[in-house]
Amino acid sequence: MALLQEFHGYWAFLLIILNFIGAVWGLLAHWRGWPLPRLYWIIIILAQVAVFPQVLAGIALWLSGARPGSGWQHLIYGVAAVFGVLVGLFYRSRMRLRPGLLYGMVSLFIFFAAFRGLLTGHG
Repeated sequence: MALLQEFHGYWAFLLIILNFIGAVWGLLAHWRGWPLPRLYWIIIILAQVAVFPQVLAGIALWLSGARPGSGWQHLIYGVAAVFGVLVGLFYRSRMRLRPGLLYGMVSLFIFFAAFRGLLTGHG
């Protein structure tokens, strides 16, 4: 269980960093009219896919009896991050002309959810 807790903690940092980069880059690209290169899309895919191992690790920890210091509040942020990914998928076709705005906002939402989850997870 200690290894899983360690993974969950370190993966949170990866999730936060990737989504911060995706948010800043996407929003700047939208506001400045910059094209989004392939590297941006790699970061976005990694940032959004990274949510799921984090949530699965959290569920596994919960099922094994581990509880975050803040209780239910920590769990809400995990649900919010998954919700953010799903909202991005839902709006993907509707906002295809503004991908920097869409994925920048989704990454910003996931960044804040993951950051708050990190803060509440340590009690």
